[in-house]
Amino acid sequence: MRPILRLSTLFLGATLLAAPPARAQDQPQTAPTLGDAARDLWRRLPDSVKAQAKAKLVELIMTFGGVRQAAPPPPPPQTAKEKAAAEKARKAELAKLKKLEQQRKAEEAKRAKAEKAAQAKAEREAKAAAAKAAKEGKAPPPEPVVKSAPAPQPAVPTESLHETAVHLERKGSSYYVGAKLNDQVEVSYLYDTGASITTVDKATLDKLGVQIPPNAATIRTSTANGVVEVPLIVLDTIDVGGARVTGGFTVSQCEPCSDGRKIGLLGLNFSRRYLTTLDESAKKLRLVPRVDALDHRFDVEPFLQYQGVKGSMRSGAFYVSGTVYNRAPRTANNVKVVAILVDSKEKEIGRVHGRIGTIPAGGTTQFQFHGRAPAFAKFYLELDGADW
Repeated sequence: MRPILRLSTLFLGATLLAAPPARAQDQPQTAPTLGDAARDLWRRLPDSVKAQAKAKLVELIMTFGGVRQAAPPPPPPQTAKEKAAAEKARKAELAKLKKLEQQRKAEEAKRAKAEKAAQAKAEREAKAAAAKAAKEGKAPPPEPVVKSAPAPQPAVPTESLHETAVHLERKGSSYYVGAKLNDQVEVSYLYDTGASITTVDKATLDKLGVQIPPNAATIRTSTANGVVEVPLIVLDTIDVGGARVTGGFTVSQCEPCSDGRKIGLLGLNFSRRYLTTLDESAKKLRLVPRVDALDHRFDVEPFLQYQGVKGSMRSGAFYVSGTVYNRAPRTANNVKVVAILVDSKEKEIGRVHGRIGTIPAGGTTQFQFHGRAPAFAKFYLELDGADW
């Protein structure tokens, strides 16, 4: 029966693919055939269903006919010059990270020394107070409690301040990486350098116990079905093969970005933190943290909206003022912006840096800053740093 089934499938597929468009002058048949019924059914189907049916039928016909689609060609190998440049950049970032670690160790040692000195001073004062109380015949005062300031937490944990080699799984021309969200749910991501924000699907959010509030901030994103508006959520952590981001990581819920193989796209708000090298032969994605991107600017940026921004030149200085609205459910701290000045040909000719500070969750903050600047045609603001 299998050869007959295959022949029937091929016949039906060829009939549907060859079905002519409906015409008003077509004469009705007194004895409709199987082909007529198929064409009538085909005319009733929506265009989207027709496109999917054609693709499936072509795939089915090629499979039964013993034809296999050729796998897409692998990406072209790097030239010797490109490899040398990538290696030089990698070593430069590792050197910066080593220097940063040395600075942090020196700061920790200084902090520990200061705490030890404060403790010793408190003990001396307590002994002196106890001796004085004993001399005067009074009860000794309670021992003072020395409180130490909490150590600052980096956007990328100290254990991730080194090169991380993440396993890549290749399927055709696509690459997949494993990740863990909120240290709870393990998922598979499509490594996508074109997506600005990492995505998740609703099923994953349900596993994490994360609810999207009705007033959640949204962004527009392009999918295979066109441009859609998706909500933004801030997760606690993401871990990609040991490369961790803690203290808040922004994702968007995007159902069209998910399928049975992946839950979404690993976007630029993750990969921009790293100098990335795709090692095709070893099937590894090598990540070196960028020292200048260890904050959460790429997670905070989608939530910020600038309002009433004005700029003017006075005595060779550029003055900028306005208001920024934080749509996030978290307070944005250490917010810094930069005004990028361009000429009439959109070429950058200068930058003026400013500090906004803290923007409460769901609140607004006014800002004003200025700096020396050349004559320019127009300007725009860009986030230069931020943390949750």
